[in-house]
Amino acid sequence: MAPIVRMLFTTYTDNLATSPASFDLTASNTTYPDLYRLVTPYLVEVGSERAEAVIEEVGATKYYVRQNPRSVSAVVPILPPTFAQFISLLRCQNKLGVFFVDANGVVWGRRQDTATGFAAAPIPVVPSTVNAVFEFPSYSTVKKIRITFELPFLFEDFELIPVAIGDQFIQYQAPLPVGWRILNPTVPGPGAGSWRVRFFDEYLNQAGVSPIGISGAAPLVNILILDETLTPVANAVTDLGNGYYTLGAALTTGTRYILNATGVSTPALYDWNGVYHRFTAQ
Repeated sequence: MAPIVRMLFTTYTDNLATSPASFDLTASNTTYPDLYRLVTPYLVEVGSERAEAVIEEVGATKYYVRQNPRSVSAVVPILPPTFAQFISLLRCQNKLGVFFVDANGVVWGRRQDTATGFAAAPIPVVPSTVNAVFEFPSYSTVKKIRITFELPFLFEDFELIPVAIGDQFIQYQAPLPVGWRILNPTVPGPGAGSWRVRFFDEYLNQAGVSPIGISGAAPLVNILILDETLTPVANAVTDLGNGYYTLGAALTTGTRYILNATGVSTPALYDWNGVYHRFTAQ
């Protein structure tokens, strides 16, 4: 194993990887559908520690009780503090797993015995232990985010195995998350007087005041508003610029809808496949 440089997180911890396709970093990956979006940037100072096992001494004899959990830490340099939010959101998951990528492009996971031999699985993570802390720069240091989490004490070190290899795991750039708002006709801004949807970059902002709007989302017909029976009731008809899009039909205040932009293909920099949200028109 070479030094760890990236981590691939997934919430599909019960799924087993049985072929190279299981590690495809695409939204069409059926084994780990969220793997493509939960990829860390390049990491430095990745470390891991495990305290001595818990031992009880009875009389003159010592007895092994259990292992202590293994802790993992890593540093993401230069990125702004807002990135820490996306790491912290992993703490809200019911289940969480991780694959480690080393400097040679080797992916490391967990060995899972099966009826016919063994398969690969994510290394389990205790979600409640995930934390991301921003560290201020100084005259001799850069800004950085320190990520920490723990593996369950039941995870044994000998379960760690190489499960895939490829330069794509080092070079891959995860799509950026898309922020969104549904704006009623009274909200000022481009297209005021009509119902609109606004898309913006969750990650970047201008002058620390306003988010960067995502213009040029296309095709417009794939920016859909569905009712709770999944029937389309409106779609975007006009790109107003700066992330504002006019809807072709009015919404009913107090009614629950679904914003579905999973069919949007451009700009390709963003994770449109993740834009599927329930909301109440207000």
